[in-house]
Amino acid sequence: MKLVKPLATLGMASAILLSASNIAFADTTSTASFTLKASEGGESGAATIDEISAIEFGEKTLSDKEETYTAINPLLMKVSDTRGTGEGWALNAKITKFVKENDTSVELRGSVLTIAQGEVTSPSGSASEKPTAAKNVVLNDEEHTLFAGRRDQGLGTWLNTVSASGVTLKVPNGNKAGKYTATISYVLAAAPQS
Repeated sequence: MKLVKPLATLGMASAILLSASNIAFADTTSTASFTLKASEGGESGAATIDEISAIEFGEKTLSDKEETYTAINPLLMKVSDTRGTGEGWALNAKITKFVKENDTSVELRGSVLTIAQGEVTSPSGSASEKPTAAKNVVLNDEEHTLFAGRRDQGLGTWLNTVSASGVTLKVPNGNKAGKYTATISYVLAAAPQS
């Protein structure tokens, strides 16, 4: 019996050595796939205005000279483009005249609202190329671009933050006392912008 054990061990070692000699070494590859489907949107696709903040200037005292006032809050403009096409978009705005709240026949004559260039960030961490914020836009009754994702820019969610000091209202002297308001209309043009 003592002879059988060493022979059995020797036989197992030979079998292991023989098995190891039958292994072939080769390189191989495999693939990983992933499909990213564009969001289904409404009439203009899934390019949307998610948020626009109101602009407040507070209460000021009549002056005997022209004054330029700064807003008391920042202007936030948030846009999302989940179409997945890279077509581009532009956030445009226009403003009505400032009129007296209780008598719309009285205008804040000569007033000019200006929006400086904001800081563009992606709250969702978009990997897309950053869209562009326009510099020193004077709003009037014609549309002006404030924020734009050119072709292959601005995919995902983007925020343009204009500091309170970057939103100004110039008011000449000679206006009547009262609370004045204006309406700013924002339009998202979901088309390439060159």
